[in-house]
Amino acid sequence: MNDKTHAAEFLINRHFEVEPGMEVIYRIVGDNEDDPNEPIMLLEVNADSLPTRDFNAFGFAPSKDVPFRTLVAEVTPEELETLRRERRLPPHWDITRAKPYYRRAA
Repeated sequence: MNDKTHAAEFLINRHFEVEPGMEVIYRIVGDNEDDPNEPIMLLEVNADSLPTRDFNAFGFAPSKDVPFRTLVAEVTPEELETLRRERRLPPHWDITRAKPYYRRAA
């Protein structure tokens, strides 16, 4: 497991801890994943999120715990289905190449 994968999984686990409505988090794997400048990209599906009817990714600077630039987009399950059906995910957010992470059973 490389450092970026380790950092992404750390972040994913934290988001599951603090967001009870989080159902699945997709880690989008880019073409240049080995490049340290390529951001960690997470598409989070949260049943408790407010629908926005739009796709917005928020950027975060590297930190001590996650030393890579990070992009996070949060959608409801319904919004994800609409984005898939209407093929409205941005080009670099190819969910077919994503690794899904599911909430662990308690």
